[in-house]
Amino acid sequence: MQEALARLLEVISIKNPPLSNAILVAVSMESIEMAHQMAQRLKIPMDFLFTETITAPLNPECAIAVVSEDMEIVANESLIAAFCINLDYVYGEAQRKYEEEISQSRYKFRKGEMFASIKGKDVILMELGIQTGLRANVAVKTCMNMGARSVSVASPVMPKMIYDSLSEICDDVYCISALDYYVSTAHYFPQLQPLEDEQIEEILNHYITHKGQTHAAN
Repeated sequence: MQEALARLLEVISIKNPPLSNAILVAVSMESIEMAHQMAQRLKIPMDFLFTETITAPLNPECAIAVVSEDMEIVANESLIAAFCINLDYVYGEAQRKYEEEISQSRYKFRKGEMFASIKGKDVILMELGIQTGLRANVAVKTCMNMGARSVSVASPVMPKMIYDSLSEICDDVYCISALDYYVSTAHYFPQLQPLEDEQIEEILNHYITHKGQTHAAN
């Protein structure tokens, strides 16, 4: 992971984005550790956008949509049509995931704090690996709707097709490898170990505390 981090920082450095008003946002649990290290290296604040995957009714392995903590939804319309899934199911599952998963995670890991105010900020969304693009797209949509000045995506590896589609909707995409044939994030990071809940809380609490001190100073 350290090699991937160093190379990704190199890509960002070459493109030289504005960082004076930037915030790094991790969009998956497996991304938190790298995002934390990246934020420290870039000397910018960090937050985490909680999202949950919505799967097909009869296939829990098949992601058909993702909902964010701002209740934005991005769906794979082709899969939904192919499986003849009613949109009421998607919206119902989105509401259930928000109430049962996202709200609880926000209280557990972020002490109930709402997602950072990103209005007028330059947002860099960070994901360890992008497979379907649903989570990245819902994060982009959420940040745009919250008034971010710019939205970019950073990820060490993603499919070339996803890279091209993100390039059309984002201000920039920072990526080491855009592959024609993408296997899985676990394949490219076989040594990756999931963080314990306490480690996640510690990382996010670092930025919550810093944010509180900044507000107090203002």
